[in-house]
Amino acid sequence: MNIHFVESTVRKQSGILAYLPDGVCRKFSNFPWNYATTFLVRSELQSERRKILLMNTTQLPPEHAWSQNQDGKPYTKEGPAFSLSHSRSFSAIVVDTRRCEIGIDIEIHRPMLHWERIAERWYLPEEQKYCLLTGIEGFWKIWTEKEAMAKCVGGPIARLFPLINTLHRSVDGIKLELFYVVQRCENEELLHMAVARIDTRH
Repeated sequence: MNIHFVESTVRKQSGILAYLPDGVCRKFSNFPWNYATTFLVRSELQSERRKILLMNTTQLPPEHAWSQNQDGKPYTKEGPAFSLSHSRSFSAIVVDTRRCEIGIDIEIHRPMLHWERIAERWYLPEEQKYCLLTGIEGFWKIWTEKEAMAKCVGGPIARLFPLINTLHRSVDGIKLELFYVVQRCENEELLHMAVARIDTRH
């Protein structure tokens, strides 16, 4: 059974993640970009999730052959570009065989006190206005997209966050393509996922 994600704004989709058994890896069947593939796995142990993801991502060389840039972003000298993300009992990976810079982030939507203050600290004014209209779901959407975009271009998140405009899909003038979905988990929590890559159309 494939997991079907729907590209959306803040939209709640029900029932899909409830059928993802522990320790099973699934490929996103509706991922919109050619040459890029995304997998999701669920397990209580992060080390197990990582192992399962890499077993299913045959395009990547073994982990011992990876390198890291000065910001800690893993990459391969010969293989495709890729990005990893973890949240609670979920992990995800995206792989781009064209070696196009790419980033992924997943976040379990959880209650948060004073999320408005965090938005004031890290979000651009127009992003803050968006959050005022959409509430905490909009907050998590923006946060997930910012993390994915930061991973895509590389660099310290604290430095990049003020430069990232999720509404215009750009980082300091660099245009990105952005894919975002939100899914309801079996325990009624929401899983947000964003994938960003350099926009080759510009």
